[in-house]
Amino acid sequence: MVPGIFMETVSGVFDDLMAFVAVVDAGGFSAASRRFDIPVSRLSRRVTLLERQLGVSLLSRNARKFLVTLDMLAQAFVAQGQAPA
Repeated sequence: MVPGIFMETVSGVFDDLMAFVAVVDAGGFSAASRRFDIPVSRLSRRVTLLERQLGVSLLSRNARKFLVTLDMLAQAFVAQGQAPA
């Protein structure tokens, strides 16, 4: 594996994880978009990519709200992605 490709992959997964944590922490895609000045479409795409890479659904979405799945993996990602208080 070429080191540059590995770092791009790690960076991409980190960005995806941070997008997921931002959405959960803000209480939704729109709130996270406003708080972090990132388009909703980019946040949604990042979370979707993370879910595909992990092979699990982290969020249950509909037009008006989202719910974090009860999947233990999703809960662990939220806990790991948040900064210590």
